[in-house]
Amino acid sequence: MTPPTRLKVRARLSVAIQVTDARSGEVLTAGVAFHFPAPEPRWESRLTPDGFHAFIGLPPGRQMARVIAPGYQPLDTTFTVPEKPDDSNAVLTLALQPASARAIR
Repeated sequence: MTPPTRLKVRARLSVAIQVTDARSGEVLTAGVAFHFPAPEPRWESRLTPDGFHAFIGLPPGRQMARVIAPGYQPLDTTFTVPEKPDDSNAVLTLALQPASARAIR
């Protein structure tokens, strides 16, 4: 019996998004979530040590997402996943506004 051939699969970074506090500029990592509208698959990110949410496999083109984090107002945003992502066109920063004290209660 011949052993199975192993294919090398190279992950393709689609976009890396850093989420910050709009007032302080602090990088937010805890509890940050991205929600893509149906019928899109549930795309998940991997958090890098420097606070970027790296998405792999998103199709090129315009993507809509809602970004949420505890204590912050949700952000509805649209971004473009480039055909050929690289450091110059696939790195984004999104700033979330802190929720008002009334909204937190």
